[in-house]
Amino acid sequence: MNLAQVRKSVAPRAITQDAVRTLVTGLSDAQASAPSTKRGKAPRGKKLRAAAPPPVPPSFFDSRPALTGRLAVERLLQRAPIRSMLKQQGEQGLDVLADFLSELYLLMHIPFGHLVPHPDLLPPESVRFFHINANWLDAALEGALSIGIESSKDSAYQKLMKESIRAAVAKATKQKRQALAGTADGLLRTDGQQTVDPSKMTGMLLRSALVSGWRGLEVHAYTAIKPSPADPARPDLDSWIQPLRIDRLSNNVMLCVWGDVPAVVTIDEPHEGVAFGFEDPPRDVSSGGYYLYLRRLSADGYGMPFELKDRKYFDAKAKNLIDTNSQLDLPKLQEEIRKGAGASTLNVRDFALEMVRVPQQGVFAWKNDGGSRG
Repeated sequence: MNLAQVRKSVAPRAITQDAVRTLVTGLSDAQASAPSTKRGKAPRGKKLRAAAPPPVPPSFFDSRPALTGRLAVERLLQRAPIRSMLKQQGEQGLDVLADFLSELYLLMHIPFGHLVPHPDLLPPESVRFFHINANWLDAALEGALSIGIESSKDSAYQKLMKESIRAAVAKATKQKRQALAGTADGLLRTDGQQTVDPSKMTGMLLRSALVSGWRGLEVHAYTAIKPSPADPARPDLDSWIQPLRIDRLSNNVMLCVWGDVPAVVTIDEPHEGVAFGFEDPPRDVSSGGYYLYLRRLSADGYGMPFELKDRKYFDAKAKNLIDTNSQLDLPKLQEEIRKGAGASTLNVRDFALEMVRVPQQGVFAWKNDGGSRG
């Protein structure tokens, strides 16, 4: 900018010539001392930067692992004291859960159509024995427990408690029938064991008029057979299996569940009442009849049955003690009993003893060739 240009710009404000001359001289000196730069570029020279803040000394907490996050929780659960503490706390509240899961083990909440998908699999007057697949039981347990999983935390906790849950369920399954009966101190017979092995659970389905006709029907299972010459399927009474469930699913269908594999199963007529009458024929007799198996009337063994080699019985129909109208000749029957039992006289008590009818029993035994016989 020259002097003429300055004068033209400041003329309206009437600046004196001395002031203008001083201004122009100052501007010229400033331009001379400034380094030459190109338009649009920053002046050459060292760029000024902000100084870095001083380093912060490390904190105590920086050396510790993080206490949040999935990885941190998983690492925490890997510590034995933590796992032991969580399991100890969790086992205190397993009773309700184990009680429900034990009912699944006993097929209580399973629709009957899933157990017997077709009527031909359980026709009228039939019995079916089955083994409960342990893998199916485990899948049922996993499915029930999956309802409570909403996060990875729930999944990790269930994985930690899984063995404790299974042990609690095995114990609750063994005691479920006692709990339903409202007692745990001997009202129902037990085998003394506290838990059940899911891999050995078996059962029976009976569809028959026996279920509706005899409400006190008794079912017993044994793991061993103790054969005798007169009874090759005689069960070993010391191997009795405690039933886990005996229920009537309908008017004519009964379900039984055991915690072991039976070698023989017996179905007994109720023993609550005393019945009088005749028995079925012996095993070596194919034809029917009205048989009476005599008992001892002597003082040393009164009321006991005769030994097999001395066994005494007769067919009332074959001896013409029953006429064509199915009428029983009592005097002749009493005389036949007296002679067969070897007694000099036969009083009313003796006659009643000889006429006591033993409750009927159906026996299903496992044969050595892999089949079953009844």
